[in-house]
Amino acid sequence: MQGAGNPYVYSSLNMAFRLPNRIIFTPQVQFEYSQPKIIDIRAEAGKYINSRGYLNVYYENNYKNAFRSVGIGLRYDFSFAITGLSFARGNNGNGNNVQSASGSVLYDDVNNRASLHNRASVGNGVIKVMPYLDLNGNGHRDSNEPAVEGIGVSVNGGHTRYIKSEKSIQVTDLEAYVTYIVWLTESFDNVAWHVRNKIIRITINPNQFQVIEVPVAIANEVAGMVYYKDEKEQKPMARTIVDFYNPDFTLAGHTITEADGSFSFTGLPPGEYTARVNVAQLDKLHYRSAPISLPVKITANKDGDFVDGLNFIVIPVRENTGGISDLQ
Repeated sequence: MQGAGNPYVYSSLNMAFRLPNRIIFTPQVQFEYSQPKIIDIRAEAGKYINSRGYLNVYYENNYKNAFRSVGIGLRYDFSFAITGLSFARGNNGNGNNVQSASGSVLYDDVNNRASLHNRASVGNGVIKVMPYLDLNGNGHRDSNEPAVEGIGVSVNGGHTRYIKSEKSIQVTDLEAYVTYIVWLTESFDNVAWHVRNKIIRITINPNQFQVIEVPVAIANEVAGMVYYKDEKEQKPMARTIVDFYNPDFTLAGHTITEADGSFSFTGLPPGEYTARVNVAQLDKLHYRSAPISLPVKITANKDGDFVDGLNFIVIPVRENTGGISDLQ
């Protein structure tokens, strides 16, 4: 069995300098330790033509092989592929011309759509963020709920691009089995639209599209007044709790009146509700309200619904009358 040969050890030194006109100059030297001597020198000057194109020229002298060459190259990054063209000529009179193109095909089986990408994606994962207008407020996308624009996406990795035809945001080149944080920002034309959950955590599966459907909620508003009335006067009643109940008498939300007796509440999805002054607070103060309750109907509307005129009058309860404690 033949013994191992002497190790071949060398070092490369690279530097980069920024020259005028945004030219990048990159010298390189290789040094062999067994001789010892310099075995190769190379110098390259490159310039970005625009955000996608890069042009470079170089000269190389390999002393070890007694070979010298000069060359010129152009690289251009299209959205669907990275292309390259280069030409080199050596001191032996031979030249070579190289053309290259690289990229990948992404297939979205959720939307049955294929797209081209300028980077290799085998083994990586893709996130697709699809915002939609949640008309009925149930947090799930229904067939009549359209895609909307106005969502911004920021991820701690990958490359983000907007798919105009789908009104979606695609994040590619994500490493498999890594957990990423997706931050959402909103810039809607409609002030009634908003996103409730703006931070999403997701773990990437290899070679898969992972769709995140983002419900865009619509801010519906209800408003009214609460007055206090006795035998002498009627005046606005501040710090009074007004409750909103679902049809099954579960609490949907509540608010408190301002100093002028007014109240408003946002956050009720489309549907039918009952509004009433808080029963426990009335019992504690020995008051009752008229009317006891008012119906509220929120209509599904892309611009949001506004229900006003929910007015209550609170009056003292007579001594021979008990407090009101049952939801009617």
